[in-house]
Amino acid sequence: MSPNELEQTVEVLVLVKAYPQPSTKYTESVCVAGLRLDTETPTWIRLYPVQFRLLQQERRFSKYDLIRVRVRRPTSGDTRPESFTPILDSIEKIGHLPSTHGWTERWPYIEQVKVSSMCELQRRQREDGTSLGVFRPHELTDFEITPTAPEWDAGRQAALGQGNLLCESPELPLEKIPFDFHYSFMCDDIACRGHRMSMIDWELGQNYRRTAGLPEEERMRLVMERWRDRVCGPTRDTHFFAGNIAKYQTTFVLLGAFWPPKPKLALRPKPQELALF
Repeated sequence: MSPNELEQTVEVLVLVKAYPQPSTKYTESVCVAGLRLDTETPTWIRLYPVQFRLLQQERRFSKYDLIRVRVRRPTSGDTRPESFTPILDSIEKIGHLPSTHGWTERWPYIEQVKVSSMCELQRRQREDGTSLGVFRPHELTDFEITPTAPEWDAGRQAALGQGNLLCESPELPLEKIPFDFHYSFMCDDIACRGHRMSMIDWELGQNYRRTAGLPEEERMRLVMERWRDRVCGPTRDTHFFAGNIAKYQTTFVLLGAFWPPKPKLALRPKPQELALF
């Protein structure tokens, strides 16, 4: 069977993009996740690796874009059921779901795939290998910003410095974010003992980068203001996207947040009522 016969074309509603990481094989790579909409019901899909900053401009995409892309199963040993390797030069943007009207065009897809809690997602991972999910935390107890090394370690610097002979190099070097970000929360689950999870959303890293030039204390205040007070504020119906790590599949991290205004249920359209194109 030829490689092309192993490929399939999928349509994906992009929900998360993790902050880029150095890679000895790909120079740098991004993990993208979202929902397949070419299936009978929406199903999770992970696209990795995506050398996003090396993509041609017309192939770059944002959260809540709908893309069409050819994919195949990973050959790297990633056995997670949602994981696929994208054929990057096949990426095509074909639609977008805006945040207007209380995010009503996005809500129906989230409602179809959300689980009751992070505890439930962990149970599903143990039972059937589920590695992606979205849930509503019952109670947010903390958002922490912890200093880390200001520069990439030697191995990662070497990976970034080796370049990629098949692609143009990014215009700017990949900046390391010198902080880790963690949310602590409780689930609405009688067995929950609490969770403290790293948030690796690219948007969070970009929020920090955009404050360059300000005093560090002010930069931290602005990150807190957005990611604690706004994203998780009392007027928001905050959900977290979570995914596990390929090598340590019982370990999950937060990939992003879904934080629409607290909705009026009667205003939420059904998926078949939406116009993606």
